[in-house]
Parts: sequence; structure tokens; C-alpha cells
Amino acid sequence: MRLKRTRKCASGYKTQKSSPQIVQNGAPPPLLQTFAEGSIEFEDHLDHERKYCQLKAGPNTINKDDVETIAGHFRAVIQLGRTNNLRLGFENLVVGVLYGESGDLSSHYKRITRDYHYPVLAGKEFWYRLTGDEDFYADLIKCIGEVARDANFMQELDDIVEKLSRTPEIIALSNDVSIG
Repeated sequence: MRLKRTRKCASGYKTQKSSPQIVQNGAPPPLLQTFAEGSIEFEDHLDHERKYCQLKAGPNTINKDDVETIAGHFRAVIQLGRTNNLRLGFENLVVGVLYGESGDLSSHYKRITRDYHYPVLAGKEFWYRLTGDEDFYADLIKCIGEVARDANFMQELDDIVEKLSRTPEIIALSNDVSIG
């Protein structure tokens, strides 16, 4: 995935459809085959280390079982790294939370760091490390807000209400209502 500015919205970044990895030329071969769907591999723009990242949507989007699953995936990556003579530490395996702040993370996310020692990068910190652009997260939020503000779904809503009003269940309910 390569990131570039576009004219889609005022601040507009968009992802190009290319490789799901962000790596530098000459990097070791990817280990993503052990990862679950929703994982990426990238070079961290802050510490310049290669990261294997499990992506999650927001600060409250995992449960107790997900913590064990993530830890299991990370153990598999470490094992594969050993097999391929690639030394990986806890700092190379991270959970990336697409929005929110570290202070808003659920106890399940905090357990990933506390019990398994894997970093959880949330919101602005995640996007900065991924893109190297300190303003990327703010620009992304602004762009999403612009798209949401400009979206007008009134016609779709009117169509749905019209279709529902003709269903037997709604007709029966409207006949049962007494006007007094």
C-alpha cells in the first residue's frame, strides 16, 4: 500500500491499490503468510524498524479471545522469523488501532502490552509511524468529515421508507393504530 495525496478531498490522502506491504527496497522477504487477514508489514518512520502489524478498527473493537488470537499470530511470526534467521523482538510486532488515542484503549488492548509486551499504536501515533507524516491522522479525520458532511442519503432513506410502508407488516400495524 502506497500513500499519496489526491484531489478527492481538501486534505485528501488515499491508498493506491498495490502491495499490501510497505517496505523499503532490499528488505527481507515478507512474513505475512502467517498473519491473519487485516495485517500489514511496514517500515516504522519513527524508529526505522520493520513492523508486522495486526490492524484493528478502534479502541474498543477486540474482546478477551482476540487478545489470545493476536498473541498466537505474533508467536507464529517470531517462530517463522527464527526459521528464516530473522531476529524479531516484541517491538517489531505491533497492533495498529486505526482511530482513537492510547488513553481510550480498552482493557483488552492494554493486556496485549501488559501480559505479552507487544506495543499497541493508536490513532495519530499509528498513522505517523506508518506514513511518516505527523499531520496524516488529522488530515484523514478532516477528509472523512468532509465526505460525511457532503453525503446526502435522503433519497435512499425516502425509498426505503416508501418500500417499508407497503409491506404487509407495516400496513397491519397502521390499521391497528386508532386515531383518537
